[in-house]
Amino acid sequence: MSKKKEAESMRELQKLAETLSRAERIVLQNVNLEFEQLCKTTGLDSTTAIHCLAFLAKKGLLKLSFEEKKLVVLDTNGVLYSREGLPERKLLNALEQKPLLNIEEAATLSKLSENEFRAALGVLKKKDFVVVNGKIALKVGKEKISEKLPQENFLEQLPLALEKLTKEQQASFEELSKRKNIIMIEKAKKPLYEITSLGKELEAYIKSVGTKEEPIEKVSRDVIEKELWKGKHFRRYDVSSAVPNIYGGKRQPYAAFLEFVRDKLVQFGFEEMTGSIVENEFWNFDALFQPQFHVAREWSSTYYV
Repeated sequence: MSKKKEAESMRELQKLAETLSRAERIVLQNVNLEFEQLCKTTGLDSTTAIHCLAFLAKKGLLKLSFEEKKLVVLDTNGVLYSREGLPERKLLNALEQKPLLNIEEAATLSKLSENEFRAALGVLKKKDFVVVNGKIALKVGKEKISEKLPQENFLEQLPLALEKLTKEQQASFEELSKRKNIIMIEKAKKPLYEITSLGKELEAYIKSVGTKEEPIEKVSRDVIEKELWKGKHFRRYDVSSAVPNIYGGKRQPYAAFLEFVRDKLVQFGFEEMTGSIVENEFWNFDALFQPQFHVAREWSSTYYV
C-alpha cells in the first residue's frame, strides 16, 4: 500500500473512531466475549450493550444477528418461595419440631394457605417423607430433612435455557410447572455477533493511538461560557442516520368515529342536513316520544340554555 493510501486509510479510521461513544469503545474491545460475560466485564446492562452492538453493526464493525431462546424463570410465587422457602420445606420444618401432627395442627404450624398445604403434603407423600393415617407422621430423619430438595436447587439455578435442562432439572421443571405461578417460560433474544475486518482494523488503530481524553458529546451552557471546549475535540455524529419516527397530533377518537359514520351514511344515500346548534325541548325529546322521566332529560345529561 502506498503512503498516500495508507494516510487516507488512517484518516478514515480516525474519523470512524471519533464517532464511537465511550460505551461503544468498551464493547468493541470486549467483543470476543459471550454476551453475558461481555455485560459483566463492561459493567453495562443488557439493553445498553445491545444498543452498542447495534450501533457498531450499523457502522460496519460487527455482524449482528439474534437467536431466540426460551428461558425458565421465576414467576410471582417462585420469587416468594426462593426467599421464604417452598411450601413443602415449611411443612418439613414444622414436622421436624413435632414429628406427629394432625392435619389442622400441621396447617397452622406451617403457616400455609389451604392450596399450599395440600400441594406440600402431596409432594412429601410422593417422596415418601411422610405417612398420613388420620395424622401426619414424619418418616425420615434430620439428615434427610436438612438435604435440599431437587426443586429447591432448581429454583436457585434459574434462569435456565429450556433446551439445555438436565434430566434432573427437567423433572423439577415438569413438577413445578403443574403448580401455580412458581415458574414460567420467557422468550429471550440472545445477540450473536462477530467482528468484521473493518472492526479489527479500528480496534488495532485505537490500541495504537492509545486512550485520549474523552470527546465532548453534548454542548451545554457551561461548555460554551467557561470555554471548556478549548483544546478538546467533539464526537462526530452521522447526521444521515435514521431517527425515531415522530407522530403528530391525532383527532379526538369520538370525533373521528362520528366523521366515519357520517361518511358511511352519505355513501349509502342519506342526505346530510344542517340546523340550529340549540334545539328546543319539544323537538329534542317530545317529538321523539321520549318519556318525561327519561335520564337523558336530566340537567347532568343535557345542557340547557
